[in-house]
Amino acid sequence: MSRRSGNSFSSDVIKRLLQALAESGPLGKTRLSGKAGINYEMCIKYISFLLLLNWVKINKVNGTEHVSITSEGIEHLRKLQGENGRKGLDVKSDTNVSLQSLKGNRSSSTQIKTVYQQHLPKDKYKNIVIVDDDENSLMMYESFLEHYSSSFKVKTFSLPEQALRYLIDYPDSYDLVVLDIRMPRMSGVRLFQALKAANPDAKVIFLSSLDAGPELLDFFPNIKPNQFVRKPVDRNEFIRIISAATS
Repeated sequence: MSRRSGNSFSSDVIKRLLQALAESGPLGKTRLSGKAGINYEMCIKYISFLLLLNWVKINKVNGTEHVSITSEGIEHLRKLQGENGRKGLDVKSDTNVSLQSLKGNRSSSTQIKTVYQQHLPKDKYKNIVIVDDDENSLMMYESFLEHYSSSFKVKTFSLPEQALRYLIDYPDSYDLVVLDIRMPRMSGVRLFQALKAANPDAKVIFLSSLDAGPELLDFFPNIKPNQFVRKPVDRNEFIRIISAATS
């Protein structure tokens, strides 16, 4: 049996789930799995993923959990349907996200959009997003690329959930994503899976202090050996690999 089965997210399944919620309104998990045409276990897995992205939310109705689509979910559904998709989509869900629901949520896509409204022209720099839970490492990587080269502009994230929201909300704002593999709450592998589901064309390089290359290559045959940077990172090698990946 392939080890890759069940380890990635399909944009088609995401579209079917969001479509079912948009057309039917809040649904119980069992009914949602039927509406979307997927098995219950897979449905639960995708609901967890969509909750992370704030594309769906869960409310209790008569003691039973019901899933409904959020405003962010509606926006992403329209993107999945394309520019000529159903502009008159009849949404049977409360898609208002209250200020109270965002209080204390540092990962909110609404907050991310407020912070990152402006981007440097892509023809001036190669825009690199680096995700690592170690703040000191982020400062070092940023210094390597921006202080020793005039070709790069770097955005760093120590919270993978926050990075994922930015990467999905602004798919045209970066040329390369650099991910640390080992991070708490969301590993670089999980972030990679979620990013690829939303943006299949994203270019990704992995950072790791372990020899994780063979394992990842087994799970994801489209990843190449040169997409790994071994820690501790050598400055010149790091710049060389990033330059080659964005050339």
